[in-house]
Amino acid sequence: MSSSIQNSGSAAAPLSASLSMLDGWLRNFAAGGEFGAQLRLAFGADLADERIDALREAWQAGAYVLPRIEIVNAATINGAHGAYAAALDTIFLAEQLVAGGSEEAVARVLLEEYGHALDHGFRDGGDTAGDEGALFA
Repeated sequence: MSSSIQNSGSAAAPLSASLSMLDGWLRNFAAGGEFGAQLRLAFGADLADERIDALREAWQAGAYVLPRIEIVNAATINGAHGAYAAALDTIFLAEQLVAGGSEEAVARVLLEEYGHALDHGFRDGGDTAGDEGALFA
């Protein structure tokens, strides 16, 4: 797994642990027998087998790239813990969460926002109905 992290400063160590946790979750999920069915539940029944297979292989091998991650003040993202900006292919994390939250809390926000990024890629810029990021997470 790789990702570009901006404005991390002292948040680099806790964020690194959260990214490691996220990687473990993705690898375990990809190894599960219901991987394709669960992806289709979150991202739509029309998700192509080829995309599912490619994602499974990438996650199992740890050969995937997360969107760029930028740590910002929560006010920048309307008080949220995280946000995904498709136009920038960037996950924004609230510095307050990264500095004061648990590694697991940060990893869960990363997972949800990564779900939005996946949906954007699966839908070629479109959006699955509902909150696919939360459903994925």
